[in-house]
Parts: sequence; C-alpha cells; structure tokens
Amino acid sequence: MTHIMKVIFLVLALSLVGWKGHAMSYESGRKLFLTGEGVWVTLVYLKSENKFTNKVLIKVENSHSELDGKIIMHEASENDGKINFVNTKEKNYTTIIYYRQYERYELWVPNRDKPIKMKLDDVESRRISGENLVKDYLQKGGK
Repeated sequence: MTHIMKVIFLVLALSLVGWKGHAMSYESGRKLFLTGEGVWVTLVYLKSENKFTNKVLIKVENSHSELDGKIIMHEASENDGKINFVNTKEKNYTTIIYYRQYERYELWVPNRDKPIKMKLDDVESRRISGENLVKDYLQKGGK
C-alpha cells in the first residue's frame, strides 16, 4: 500500500470514529521516552486539518501498572510553565508532566507515589511510526 493510500485510509478511519467531525492524522510529532527503570513511553501528537491539536496518543510499556500495553488518548494543556498530558477518557488522570524550565518529563503511573523520570530518545523517536500507533488505537476501537 502506498504512503498516500495509507494516509487516505487513516483520514477516513479517524473521521469515522467520531472525533467531532474532524479528520485527524498523526504526523505532527512523535516521541519515544526511556527511563532508568526500563519503562518505554511512546507519545504521538495528532493534527486535524493540518493544524496542531491538543490530542495525543500515549502508550506505556513495562511500567508494571494498568497502563502497560494500552494506547490511551490524552489532552495536552499548558499551565504555569508545564504541559500536562491528561487521560480524559478513563480517569481524568495526568499521565505525563513536562516542565519547560527544566526540560524534564515525568511519568505518573497508578498506585505509585512518585514519578518516573523520563528521557527523550531523539534517535528512536525518528524511527517509530506514529501511523502504526494510530492504527493499533483504531483497531482496538479507540479505547
């Protein structure tokens, strides 16, 4: 399947899942984070009609929490020099906090009283496929 056909498929599929009538796609940004504890976090920014949105898909792996293996829709909101990535669908839970001043990312997982510090892996971030994460999300019914 050519790249153009894949993009057309994504736009059609995303518009069918009811995201307020806007066709959304993935490639406004993708990031892979690693931690000293072996946790992997994939974050894919979504865009709508060629404009950035505050919608983000996040997948957490190896955190030994209920988040592992799930791809969850989040909303990013900026407040007082930090960006909160909030899981609005399930628990209104802040999963990731980015502190601009310190260029620091923290992952908060359920049933843990302190954050897991994360580092952005620029090389792996360029290698990951935002398209695959969106496809997996849609195949699971957007849950």
